[in-house]
Amino acid sequence: MIYKNEQILGSYLAGLWEGDGHISIRKGRKPIIGITFHRKDAPLAQKLLGIITDKCNNAKIGSIYYQQKRLACYFSIYSIEGLKYFISLVNGKLRTPKAYQINIIIDWLNNKHNTNIKKLPIHSKALCSDAWLAGFIDADGSFAIRQTLLTKTTKKQTECQFILVQRTVYPKTGGSYADILGSIASFLCVKLNILKARNPNAKDQYKVKVGSVKSKAILRVYLNKYPLLSTKQLDYLAWCSADDLMLQKLHYTEQGAKEITKIKKSMNNSR
Repeated sequence: MIYKNEQILGSYLAGLWEGDGHISIRKGRKPIIGITFHRKDAPLAQKLLGIITDKCNNAKIGSIYYQQKRLACYFSIYSIEGLKYFISLVNGKLRTPKAYQINIIIDWLNNKHNTNIKKLPIHSKALCSDAWLAGFIDADGSFAIRQTLLTKTTKKQTECQFILVQRTVYPKTGGSYADILGSIASFLCVKLNILKARNPNAKDQYKVKVGSVKSKAILRVYLNKYPLLSTKQLDYLAWCSADDLMLQKLHYTEQGAKEITKIKKSMNNSR
């Protein structure tokens, strides 16, 4: 398993945290580094907690809290050793304006616990060089199959899509996500689009959408090298099965269309 390598695990965690992570600092208390998971991904949260606990000599480094109504699972790190280890994994591998939050923790540790942790710059190497994008996809990406059946007014169509949506600006600093989302779009050979907010209280978002044969092939090569670790991996594998049928032109046949429909029903919320 490639994620036994701390460099690869660190880049994956950096992407995962930048997608669904946060920090919490309350006056007079230790800071907390957290990641929010869907309830169905609780095993991944437990696995990550176990890995970090093991690296911190089995001391209690944090906890997992379940929110049943929101179907959420909250993974938190709050021990000093846990915070230092997590930062050692992700420092220098972050790629978004959200890295600012990790720097706050570094400053706190340096000031309160006499550490000498250097704040490393935003990572700028090619996305294909590490597992950061896999972590970011596990946080904010989605795989879908779109089928339009033949009718008198519509043509029969099948499309395997990958979609990644992210905010345009980091609210705490005003830092733009244009560079990193533009890099993802460029890597996948697609356009970077903007989703205009319909609700006046909502914000615009960037959207990366993959659907072409070329772009899907690039994504598949990457995710076969750096696998997803959440239940999205199951959706990805199902998505690949449907894409394989499309590459063989079998989606034009009755049997192929039925197989893709079956695959579609096994994905996402239907799983």
